[in-house]
Amino acid sequence: MAKYQIVAFLLLLSFALTFAAENNLACQYRFNATKEVESLKVYAQSTGAFITDSIRYENSTGYNTVTLKFYNDYDVPLTIRVIFDFSARWMVGGWGTETHDSAITIAPRDTQKIVEGRAVNEMYLNMDTLRIIFQNNNDTYARYIKENITEEVCTQCGEAVCLNDGYLCNNSLECGGGFCIRGRCSHDKNCYMNDCQCGDNALQCRNDSCVPKRTISVGQKTSCNMDEECITGLSQNNICIKSEIQKQEEEEAAKQELQRKKDAEEKEAQVRQSAEALAKQKQEAENIRVFIEQAVSLLKYIFIGLFILLTITIVMYLYYRRLENAKKAAAKRKREEEENRRREAEEKRQDDERRRHQNERRSRRSESAADDPYTKACETLDVDQDAGYEECKKKWLNWQRIYHRDTMPKSDPEAKNQAEEQLKKINSAWELIKDTRGWS
Repeated sequence: MAKYQIVAFLLLLSFALTFAAENNLACQYRFNATKEVESLKVYAQSTGAFITDSIRYENSTGYNTVTLKFYNDYDVPLTIRVIFDFSARWMVGGWGTETHDSAITIAPRDTQKIVEGRAVNEMYLNMDTLRIIFQNNNDTYARYIKENITEEVCTQCGEAVCLNDGYLCNNSLECGGGFCIRGRCSHDKNCYMNDCQCGDNALQCRNDSCVPKRTISVGQKTSCNMDEECITGLSQNNICIKSEIQKQEEEEAAKQELQRKKDAEEKEAQVRQSAEALAKQKQEAENIRVFIEQAVSLLKYIFIGLFILLTITIVMYLYYRRLENAKKAAAKRKREEEENRRREAEEKRQDDERRRHQNERRSRRSESAADDPYTKACETLDVDQDAGYEECKKKWLNWQRIYHRDTMPKSDPEAKNQAEEQLKKINSAWELIKDTRGWS
């Protein structure tokens, strides 16, 4: 019985060592890095002493309730805000998700529960969404504190984590040890664990490379001074040599080669006779082939000529089509220019008519009005003498739009000059009315 217990203990120890080695190999090359983190801490209101930065809780979610129990292990009350998501499978409608968000105060050395219950078939709490935030109360206050912590991080090789010794690699830059030997990372120029994994058809050489078995010919130098490198399996002074069996085989091969040459000469004579007969047939076939090539060449030139003729026809068609389009575009532009001239003539006629009406109205008012400047200004602006500010300003702006130089015909410079003179009179009248009425 004790023997079985010892075996079980050794197996368990081996498994533990293997597991630890695998965990260490997860990141073999590391260094200590310092970073700044921000954490929420709770302090006493009266003394400012640090109390805690965490709170103990347990999840006892049941069939149709979600329950969180919080423990206050300190001598002051703690106020926390609790946020989490929970899911419920309703009898009708399937699963639904809700969010809980509440604040509770736990008395010193006391506990308090948060319970969410629904008339459903099943409920569960999504612990990934649970957030516990300390808040202020009469005895404590919470504050975020920045701290520097040191942690062990993996060494980077370029943009990736450095590979451990023994891992597959493409080049030395990927390895934490700085060497990639035969596709595996190592901490020196030798293969990982001095095992190059050469396989059955190769030999390990100086713990850093592999050489193929039985590939070096007789008389050539070996790479690692091993007999298995030679085709014969024998070497002397780092040079591959022949074996006795090989010498005998070479003599036998020479005899067979001599016999083979004799047989070959006899066959060559027979083949020569057959070749002469075939030569005549080939000459006839060659004559037929030349005739066919000449016919094909003639057809090719005919097709090229037809293609050139078709191309010229298409180009001429497109050229005359473009000329026709140009004529149509010129006719269209001519019509547009005539339309613009008619439009400008109509605008000039309307403007002359407008000025004639204004002159007639002005002459009628001039006959009945006195020589008072204010009265003349009101006549120029075409407003009553007791008109208000808004009415006068609106009238003035209207005259500005009517006599603006951009509204005059572009082909009539005289009309533009007259409009500018009229605008000067209107602006002078507007300034006189404002001064007389006391408008700023």
